[in-house]
Amino acid sequence: FFTSLLNPRRAQDTTQINEDRGNSDLDVRHKFALSVFYQVPNVKSDNAFVKALVNGFQIGSTYLAQSGQPVTLQSGGIDSNGNGDTAGDRASLNSFGTARTGSDVYAVCGLPNGTTTFSNGGPGAFGTPTGVAAGGGCFDPTDADGNTFFPAIGYTPVDYSAKYIITGPGARANLSRNSFASPGFGVLSLAVAKNFHFTESKSLQVKADVYNVLNHPNYALSNGNVFSNAGVTTATTTPGYAVPTDANFLNSFQLFSGGIRSMTLSLKFIF
Repeated sequence: FFTSLLNPRRAQDTTQINEDRGNSDLDVRHKFALSVFYQVPNVKSDNAFVKALVNGFQIGSTYLAQSGQPVTLQSGGIDSNGNGDTAGDRASLNSFGTARTGSDVYAVCGLPNGTTTFSNGGPGAFGTPTGVAAGGGCFDPTDADGNTFFPAIGYTPVDYSAKYIITGPGARANLSRNSFASPGFGVLSLAVAKNFHFTESKSLQVKADVYNVLNHPNYALSNGNVFSNAGVTTATTTPGYAVPTDANFLNSFQLFSGGIRSMTLSLKFIF
Protein backbone atom coordinates (compact mmCIF):
# COMPACT_ATOMS: atom_id res chain seq x y z
CA PHE A 1 0.00 0.00 0.00
CA PHE A 2 2.71 2.50 0.93
CA THR A 3 4.11 3.09 -2.54
CA SER A 4 3.84 6.80 -1.83
CA LEU A 5 2.05 9.01 0.66
CA LEU A 6 -0.69 9.40 -1.93
CA ASN A 7 -1.86 5.88 -1.16
CA PRO A 8 -2.88 4.71 2.33
CA ARG A 9 -0.45 2.33 3.98
CA ARG A 10 -3.21 0.13 5.38
CA ALA A 11 -6.79 -0.86 4.71
CA GLN A 12 -9.75 1.44 5.27
CA ASP A 13 -11.25 -1.09 7.67
CA THR A 14 -9.29 -4.17 8.74
CA THR A 15 -12.57 -6.00 9.41
CA GLN A 16 -13.74 -5.34 5.84
CA ILE A 17 -10.67 -6.15 3.74
CA ASN A 18 -12.86 -6.78 0.69
CA GLU A 19 -13.51 -3.01 0.55
CA ASP A 20 -9.85 -2.51 -0.38
CA ARG A 21 -9.94 -4.75 -3.39
CA GLY A 22 -8.69 -2.63 -6.29
CA ASN A 23 -5.90 -1.94 -8.73
CA SER A 24 -2.28 -2.03 -7.66
CA ASP A 25 -0.54 1.22 -6.74
CA LEU A 26 1.84 0.43 -9.62
CA ASP A 27 -0.91 -0.22 -12.16
CA VAL A 28 0.38 1.75 -15.13
CA ARG A 29 -2.18 0.42 -17.56
CA HIS A 30 -0.66 1.59 -20.85
CA LYS A 31 2.95 2.10 -21.84
CA PHE A 32 4.46 2.74 -25.26
CA ALA A 33 8.17 2.85 -26.06
CA LEU A 34 9.76 3.45 -29.47
CA SER A 35 13.50 3.48 -30.17
CA VAL A 36 15.01 4.50 -33.50
CA PHE A 37 18.70 4.21 -34.39
CA TYR A 38 20.34 5.35 -37.63
CA GLN A 39 23.93 4.90 -38.70
CA VAL A 40 24.69 7.78 -41.09
CA PRO A 41 26.35 6.32 -44.23
CA ASN A 42 30.02 7.12 -44.62
CA VAL A 43 31.16 9.51 -47.33
CA LYS A 44 33.78 8.13 -49.68
CA SER A 45 36.69 10.49 -50.04
CA ASP A 46 40.43 10.40 -50.58
CA ASN A 47 40.83 13.26 -48.14
CA ALA A 48 41.53 11.87 -44.66
CA PHE A 49 40.45 15.10 -42.98
CA VAL A 50 37.06 15.09 -44.74
CA LYS A 51 36.50 11.45 -43.84
CA ALA A 52 37.33 12.10 -40.19
CA LEU A 53 35.04 15.13 -40.11
CA VAL A 54 31.87 13.80 -41.76
CA ASN A 55 31.97 10.04 -41.18
CA GLY A 56 31.09 8.03 -38.10
CA PHE A 57 27.85 9.77 -37.12
CA GLN A 58 25.00 7.97 -35.39
CA ILE A 59 21.54 9.36 -34.58
CA GLY A 60 19.11 7.84 -32.12
CA SER A 61 15.71 8.82 -30.76
CA THR A 62 13.35 7.39 -28.15
CA TYR A 63 9.73 8.16 -27.38
CA LEU A 64 8.20 6.99 -24.12
CA ALA A 65 4.55 7.45 -23.19
CA GLN A 66 2.52 5.94 -20.39
CA SER A 67 -0.72 6.41 -18.53
CA GLY A 68 -0.68 7.68 -14.97
CA GLN A 69 -0.49 5.82 -11.70
CA PRO A 70 -3.65 5.34 -9.63
CA VAL A 71 -4.22 7.41 -6.49
CA THR A 72 -6.52 6.80 -3.53
CA LEU A 73 -8.59 9.88 -2.70
CA GLN A 74 -8.71 10.16 1.08
CA SER A 75 -10.93 11.79 3.65
CA GLY A 76 -8.35 14.10 5.18
CA GLY A 77 -7.96 12.72 8.69
CA ILE A 78 -11.68 12.01 9.21
CA ASP A 79 -12.25 8.65 10.90
CA SER A 80 -15.40 7.90 8.92
CA ASN A 81 -15.87 4.29 10.00
CA GLY A 82 -15.01 4.96 13.64
CA ASN A 83 -12.32 2.29 13.92
CA GLY A 84 -9.75 4.64 15.45
CA ASP A 85 -7.61 4.79 12.31
CA THR A 86 -7.86 7.58 9.70
CA ALA A 87 -5.08 6.39 7.36
CA GLY A 88 -7.23 4.48 4.89
CA ASP A 89 -10.57 6.28 5.10
CA ARG A 90 -11.56 7.40 1.63
CA ALA A 91 -13.43 10.34 0.17
CA SER A 92 -16.83 10.10 -1.54
CA LEU A 93 -17.96 10.90 -5.06
CA ASN A 94 -20.59 13.41 -6.12
CA SER A 95 -21.42 12.28 -9.65
CA PHE A 96 -22.98 15.68 -10.47
CA GLY A 97 -19.91 17.72 -9.52
CA THR A 98 -17.27 19.36 -11.67
CA ALA A 99 -14.31 17.11 -12.49
CA ARG A 100 -11.16 17.38 -10.35
CA THR A 101 -12.77 19.58 -7.69
CA GLY A 102 -13.00 18.90 -3.98
CA SER A 103 -14.90 20.26 -0.99
CA ASP A 104 -14.60 20.14 2.80
CA VAL A 105 -18.27 19.30 3.26
CA TYR A 106 -19.96 16.12 4.44
CA ALA A 107 -22.93 14.44 2.85
CA VAL A 108 -26.42 15.44 3.97
CA CYS A 109 -27.91 12.63 6.01
CA GLY A 110 -31.16 11.78 7.77
CA LEU A 111 -30.68 10.22 11.20
CA PRO A 112 -32.86 7.32 12.44
CA ASN A 113 -34.65 9.59 14.96
CA GLY A 114 -35.83 11.84 12.14
CA THR A 115 -33.49 14.75 12.78
CA THR A 116 -31.22 16.16 10.10
CA THR A 117 -27.46 16.54 10.14
CA PHE A 118 -25.37 18.17 7.47
CA SER A 119 -22.60 20.58 6.57
CA ASN A 120 -18.91 20.83 7.41
CA GLY A 121 -19.16 20.10 11.09
CA GLY A 122 -20.37 16.53 11.08
CA PRO A 123 -23.42 15.13 12.88
CA GLY A 124 -24.97 17.64 15.22
CA ALA A 125 -23.07 20.64 13.84
CA PHE A 126 -25.70 22.66 12.00
CA GLY A 127 -23.67 24.87 9.70
CA THR A 128 -24.71 26.03 6.24
CA PRO A 129 -25.78 22.90 4.32
CA THR A 130 -23.38 22.50 1.44
CA GLY A 131 -23.25 18.71 1.29
CA VAL A 132 -24.56 16.26 -1.30
CA ALA A 133 -26.32 12.93 -1.15
CA ALA A 134 -23.80 10.11 -0.92
CA GLY A 135 -25.44 6.74 -0.24
CA GLY A 136 -26.19 4.91 3.00
CA GLY A 137 -28.73 6.87 5.04
CA CYS A 138 -28.11 10.04 3.04
CA PHE A 139 -30.66 11.69 0.81
CA ASP A 140 -31.11 14.41 -1.77
CA PRO A 141 -32.66 17.41 0.05
CA THR A 142 -34.97 18.48 -2.76
CA ASP A 143 -38.68 19.07 -2.24
CA ALA A 144 -41.49 18.01 -4.57
CA ASP A 145 -41.27 21.28 -6.49
CA GLY A 146 -37.61 20.72 -7.27
CA ASN A 147 -36.36 23.35 -4.83
CA THR A 148 -33.19 22.41 -3.03
CA PHE A 149 -33.58 23.56 0.57
CA PHE A 150 -34.52 22.50 4.07
CA PRO A 151 -37.99 23.90 4.80
CA ALA A 152 -38.02 22.71 8.42
CA ILE A 153 -34.78 24.51 9.20
CA GLY A 154 -34.84 27.34 6.66
CA TYR A 155 -31.42 26.85 5.11
CA THR A 156 -31.12 27.20 1.37
CA PRO A 157 -28.68 26.13 -1.28
CA VAL A 158 -26.88 22.83 -1.47
CA ASP A 159 -23.50 22.89 -3.23
CA TYR A 160 -23.42 20.34 -6.02
CA SER A 161 -20.27 21.81 -7.62
CA ALA A 162 -17.59 19.62 -5.99
CA LYS A 163 -16.87 16.23 -7.52
CA TYR A 164 -15.27 14.81 -4.39
CA ILE A 165 -16.26 15.40 -0.77
CA ILE A 166 -15.01 14.01 2.51
CA THR A 167 -16.82 11.09 4.08
CA GLY A 168 -18.28 12.23 7.39
CA PRO A 169 -18.26 10.27 10.65
CA GLY A 170 -20.54 7.25 10.51
CA ALA A 171 -20.83 7.30 6.70
CA ARG A 172 -19.46 4.81 4.18
CA ALA A 173 -17.25 6.00 1.33
CA ASN A 174 -18.51 5.25 -2.16
CA LEU A 175 -15.03 5.44 -3.75
CA SER A 176 -12.80 2.40 -4.09
CA ARG A 177 -9.08 2.26 -3.44
CA ASN A 178 -6.94 3.66 -6.28
CA SER A 179 -10.01 4.89 -8.14
CA PHE A 180 -8.42 8.08 -9.53
CA ALA A 181 -5.89 7.96 -12.37
CA SER A 182 -3.20 10.62 -12.08
CA PRO A 183 -1.87 12.25 -15.29
CA GLY A 184 0.35 10.27 -17.64
CA PHE A 185 3.26 11.56 -19.69
CA GLY A 186 4.96 11.48 -23.08
CA VAL A 187 8.64 12.24 -23.61
CA LEU A 188 10.71 12.50 -26.80
CA SER A 189 14.49 12.27 -26.49
CA LEU A 190 17.33 12.55 -29.01
CA ALA A 191 20.93 11.33 -29.14
CA VAL A 192 23.72 12.22 -31.57
CA ALA A 193 27.09 10.45 -31.52
CA LYS A 194 30.34 10.82 -33.47
CA ASN A 195 32.87 8.00 -33.62
CA PHE A 196 36.57 8.58 -34.28
CA HIS A 197 38.31 5.35 -35.30
CA PHE A 198 42.01 5.00 -34.52
CA THR A 199 42.35 1.35 -35.43
CA GLU A 200 39.94 -1.40 -36.37
CA SER A 201 39.26 -2.19 -32.71
CA LYS A 202 39.82 1.16 -31.00
CA SER A 203 37.67 4.27 -31.28
CA LEU A 204 36.53 7.33 -29.36
CA GLN A 205 32.84 8.20 -29.20
CA VAL A 206 31.60 11.72 -28.49
CA LYS A 207 27.90 11.72 -27.67
CA ALA A 208 25.17 14.21 -26.77
CA ASP A 209 21.91 12.95 -25.20
CA VAL A 210 19.02 15.41 -25.06
CA TYR A 211 16.20 14.32 -22.77
CA ASN A 212 12.76 15.84 -23.46
CA VAL A 213 14.11 17.58 -26.54
CA LEU A 214 10.82 19.43 -27.15
CA ASN A 215 10.77 20.69 -23.54
CA HIS A 216 7.20 19.41 -23.25
CA PRO A 217 5.92 19.59 -19.65
CA ASN A 218 4.49 16.43 -18.10
CA TYR A 219 2.68 17.13 -14.85
CA ALA A 220 2.75 13.56 -13.62
CA LEU A 221 3.86 11.69 -10.49
CA SER A 222 6.70 10.33 -12.60
CA ASN A 223 7.72 11.94 -15.88
CA GLY A 224 10.28 9.33 -16.87
CA ASN A 225 13.24 11.67 -16.37
CA VAL A 226 16.16 9.54 -15.21
CA PHE A 227 18.06 12.73 -14.29
CA SER A 228 15.42 14.09 -11.90
CA ASN A 229 13.05 12.61 -9.33
CA ALA A 230 11.40 15.96 -8.57
CA GLY A 231 7.92 14.73 -9.46
CA VAL A 232 8.14 11.70 -7.20
CA THR A 233 9.61 13.73 -4.35
CA THR A 234 6.81 16.28 -4.62
CA ALA A 235 4.17 13.55 -4.65
CA THR A 236 5.51 11.80 -1.57
CA THR A 237 5.83 15.04 0.40
CA THR A 238 2.48 16.57 -0.59
CA PRO A 239 -0.24 14.12 0.50
CA GLY A 240 -2.80 16.94 0.15
CA TYR A 241 -2.89 16.13 -3.58
CA ALA A 242 -5.24 13.25 -2.66
CA VAL A 243 -7.37 15.05 -0.04
CA PRO A 244 -10.46 17.04 -1.20
CA THR A 245 -10.12 19.47 1.72
CA ASP A 246 -6.62 20.55 0.68
CA ALA A 247 -5.85 23.55 -1.55
CA ASN A 248 -3.47 21.30 -3.53
CA PHE A 249 -6.17 18.70 -4.28
CA LEU A 250 -5.47 17.17 -7.72
CA ASN A 251 -3.52 20.33 -8.58
CA SER A 252 -0.82 18.60 -10.60
CA PHE A 253 -0.01 21.75 -12.60
CA GLN A 254 1.11 23.53 -9.44
CA LEU A 255 2.64 20.63 -7.55
CA PHE A 256 4.68 18.73 -10.10
CA SER A 257 7.66 20.14 -11.93
CA GLY A 258 6.54 19.00 -15.37
CA GLY A 259 10.08 17.95 -16.28
CA ILE A 260 12.65 19.97 -18.18
CA ARG A 261 14.84 19.62 -21.24
CA SER A 262 18.24 18.36 -20.14
CA MET A 263 21.43 17.36 -21.93
CA THR A 264 24.39 15.16 -21.12
CA LEU A 265 27.70 15.08 -22.97
CA SER A 266 29.83 11.98 -22.81
CA LEU A 267 33.12 10.56 -24.04
CA LYS A 268 33.57 6.82 -24.46
CA PHE A 269 36.77 5.02 -25.40
CA ILE A 270 36.02 1.71 -27.07
CA PHE A 271 38.74 -0.94 -27.28
